[in-house]
Amino acid sequence: MRVTLPKDRWAEILDADDMPHSVKVAVDKLYPRADPDHPTDSTRFTPEWLNASQDMMLAHIITDWSFDQPIPNEDPAKVAFMPIPARQVLIEATYPHWEALGFSIPRPDEPNTNSDGTPSTSGSATTSAASSPKAAKPTPAAS
Repeated sequence: MRVTLPKDRWAEILDADDMPHSVKVAVDKLYPRADPDHPTDSTRFTPEWLNASQDMMLAHIITDWSFDQPIPNEDPAKVAFMPIPARQVLIEATYPHWEALGFSIPRPDEPNTNSDGTPSTSGSATTSAASSPKAAKPTPAAS
């Protein structure tokens, strides 16, 4: 699937339906381990974790791009050079990928509501450290 990026750039990414299980394994390895003394502590989900998880996802699903750099080939360090606006467009294009991995994604264009339609006051709609409304954080889906 081709994603159009700013400045006439583009990236090809795997469709969420074609994403191999190895992507889930790679992302899951970055998942913060639960603290037995504080099992509901959400502070483990730091901006560093979010960035590392997003970079891992991108490194596994980018198959080609117009940048004058080698494609990542599952190496998240190879997406570090990417301009922030291009990275943000790619992150937004991966919402279906995150959902396929079992994360819930609060979309910036959708209100954060409870199952009964009332506005939610508890935190699943969070943003990146930059507080960009488009930088929605993947959060673990409720079980």
